[in-house]
Amino acid sequence: MVSFPAGRGDTVANLAAGKTATALSTQSGYPASNVVDGKPATRWASSYADNQWVQVDLGASLPVARVVVSWESAYATTYTIETSPNGTTWTTVGSVAAGDGGVDNVQLSASNARYVRLTGQTRATSYGFSLYEMEIYSH
Repeated sequence: MVSFPAGRGDTVANLAAGKTATALSTQSGYPASNVVDGKPATRWASSYADNQWVQVDLGASLPVARVVVSWESAYATTYTIETSPNGTTWTTVGSVAAGDGGVDNVQLSASNARYVRLTGQTRATSYGFSLYEMEIYSH
C-alpha cells in the first residue's frame, strides 16, 4: 500500500486497498481484484476494446479527492473517473485527455462516493487496458 504525507505528520491511507473491484471485462488470469491488492507485479487487463471500465466498491460513502493510476504498457490515452453513491448513477469527477502511461495522479472534483470507476475510452495500443493499481485517496 502506498501512503502519501498529508502535511500534518500523518499519512493518507489508500481507501481502495483490499476493497472489492469489478470490471466490465477481464482477460483470463488478470482479474479486477488485482488493482486493489497492493502488489505492484499483478494487474487487471480488459478485453481488446475501447470503453472498458474497472470500479472499486469502497464499502461505504467516503470523501474522495484523488485517484492514482499505475498503468502497465497497455494504457489509456483518454479516460474518465466517475463516482457513484449506489453503483447505478454515475458522475464524472475527473478525466485525462492525453494519457501517456506510467503513473497518473488525477485530482478529482471532491465528493463523497461509495463507488469509484475508471473508464478507459481510447487505448494506446491494440491490446486491452491494463492497470497495476488503482489507489483512491480522500485528499
